[in-house]
Amino acid sequence: CTMTMTLFQNVAVCLFALGLDVPVVSVGAPVVSVSARTFDKLLVGNYHALVHFSAPWCGTSKKFALEFNMAAENLESTGVKLVQVDATRETALAAKYDIKGFPSVIWFVGGKKSNYDGGRTANAITEWVKQMLEPAILQMSPGSIPTAEDGKPALVLYADAISAGFEEAA
Repeated sequence: CTMTMTLFQNVAVCLFALGLDVPVVSVGAPVVSVSARTFDKLLVGNYHALVHFSAPWCGTSKKFALEFNMAAENLESTGVKLVQVDATRETALAAKYDIKGFPSVIWFVGGKKSNYDGGRTANAITEWVKQMLEPAILQMSPGSIPTAEDGKPALVLYADAISAGFEEAA
């Protein structure tokens, strides 16, 4: 670890040491650390967000944080925010999202919570997020046959029109 800090990081550390709420702070990597006070504001300002609820004492959480940081670097151009919350400090926020273990990861789209069911490596996180950004339904011209890309299955539904609610369910 290097001990070099920017003036902003020094101020944030001092505020934290005094028990004051630190605003949204990005600490070197594209992962943003937030407090309960700034969490909702971040979700409103970012349509897609992947949130890692962590515990500083948890070895698995620390290891995952490294992978999460690498995934954030891979995903910088997508507009998806990767966010870290210290669940041991932000207990009310952890309770609100029913965090029971670490690391816990939640995917938000337009502020709505969804389960993250991806892997724990940078590549797995990156691929999962990219897949979530793809359209759930592709309408194709009659007679065309979709191909499975990257080993992903293709499901074909033959119908004249999409039923109400089908696209949202997909």
